[in-house]
Parts: sequence; C-alpha cells; structure tokens
Amino acid sequence: MEWISLGMAIVAIAAIARWGWMAWKRHSQQADLNIQDANSRQSLDNSEASIAVSPLAPISNIDDPKAVIEEVDEYGKLRDYLEKKKYEEADRETWRLMLQIVGARKRGYFELEDFEMFPSTALQTIDRLWIDLSEGRFGFSVQKQIYQEVETEYSQLGTRVGWVHGGKWLKMDDRTGDREFPRGHRPSAIWQSQLVSFGFFGLGMCIEVFLSRTDL
Repeated sequence: MEWISLGMAIVAIAAIARWGWMAWKRHSQQADLNIQDANSRQSLDNSEASIAVSPLAPISNIDDPKAVIEEVDEYGKLRDYLEKKKYEEADRETWRLMLQIVGARKRGYFELEDFEMFPSTALQTIDRLWIDLSEGRFGFSVQKQIYQEVETEYSQLGTRVGWVHGGKWLKMDDRTGDREFPRGHRPSAIWQSQLVSFGFFGLGMCIEVFLSRTDL
C-alpha cells in the first residue's frame, strides 16, 4: 500500500511540475511577444517622427530647366551624344554612367561582381540606346554576338572590333574621334579602364562575366 501511495505521489508531483513548466513557457512566450510589440511600436514611432521632420530634398539647379531634365532622365546625355553621332563622348558617358549606377564613381573602375550584379534594366536601356542610335553597329549585345562568334576568345574579340592593332591593344587616346570603326568597337572606354586597372587577365575575366549575361 505504501508503494502505491508513493507512486501516486510521484505521478502527482510530475503532473504539477509539467503544469508549472507549461505555465512558465506560456508566460515567457507572452513576455517575448510584449517586448516585440513594444519594440515594433517604438520603431514605428521613430519612423513616423523621422518622416515628419525630414524635409523634401531640393532639386539642385532649379533655375536651370535643362539641368533639372538631366537629373530626372539620367540617360539624357548619353542619348543626346548618340543622336548626334558623337560616339567618343557617348562612350565616355557610358563608362561614367555605369560607374555611377554601381556606386563606383570614386573608385573609377569596376570589380568583377559589379559586372555580375549590374542592374538588368539599366544594362538593357544603355544597350538599346547604343543599338538603336548607331543603326545596330555598336552596343554590348553586339560585342556579345562577336564574342560568341570567336568562341569566347577575348583577344580575338579585340582584333575583330578594332581594339587590337598590330598585336597591340590600343589606348583610349589612340581610338578617339568619330571616324569609322569596326562593328562592335564601342562602348570601349569601360574595357580600357579594366585593362589599365587589372591587366589582360583581369580584362578577360570581366569580359567573360559581362558578355555571358543572359539579359544581353
């Protein structure tokens, strides 16, 4: 009889302990929820306060309508150069614009991941401007087509599009002017920048990554 009483006592103690643990767990979960709710309200209050006191950013050069248009349409200068067949200026503007898009203006060159992660919409917009306004002669997708034709040999690509002459890669200053260039020659300022920054091997890697993108 004593063993039965002891067994019943043990069962009762276990039940009480389990109930107590479950009650503590519910209390702990509720406390966590209360803390999360308080933090959320505080974050929301801070956000609303920030929004309430933050003034609208003024547009610079508000007295200059042309400047305002250029800020709204970041591709306006590139389009203007291409429409006027000023391909050298358009080439340099493409390089400047792409550096700006990836936040590398200060750095002055592209990392490999910049070519991998460059925004698709921006890339297609720039490429379409070049293709449409050069009558299909220039553009990154044109370079990609030629790159595939030479079986992804970047040195052969350079020869085909006129970046290489007599076995030597031309400097940017050697390619200036709006004289006739081979199909796919431009944009080239971006590749000249990579060549100067990383040498031939680095240039080849950048070309491979960029011209292998499926959105070109």
